[in-house]
Amino acid sequence: MDIPVPTQAKNKNKYNYDEPKEEKASIEFMLMTRRGNKQQFTNINVPISAEFATKFKERTQAEKAEKEKMKQVVLGIHERQEEEDYQEMIASMNRQLPTVNANRERRVRYQHPKGAPDADLIFGSKKR
Repeated sequence: MDIPVPTQAKNKNKYNYDEPKEEKASIEFMLMTRRGNKQQFTNINVPISAEFATKFKERTQAEKAEKEKMKQVVLGIHERQEEEDYQEMIASMNRQLPTVNANRERRVRYQHPKGAPDADLIFGSKKR
């Protein structure tokens, strides 16, 4: 079972960045035990030669490699999308707009006839 354990464990030893890292002969695990409702945390040092420790180390390395691979895939997709957007922008800038004759596309406005309307033309002549 692989469950993250929330702990407030503070490292009492200050890490000196000038010193090179040393490969430890053991891996430190935190064991959570319960007594009633109370949780207790115990540090356990497991030697690297133990099967559990080697499998754990292999699994963490595999997860790290998979994460790096996914990062590269996503980065590649992102770069391709940016390149496509850039090419599309360049193509739209190079595309020439067709020359448009503005006079041809003007609509003829309706001109209302001046003066009074001819009633005989509208209603017909009154002949009784």
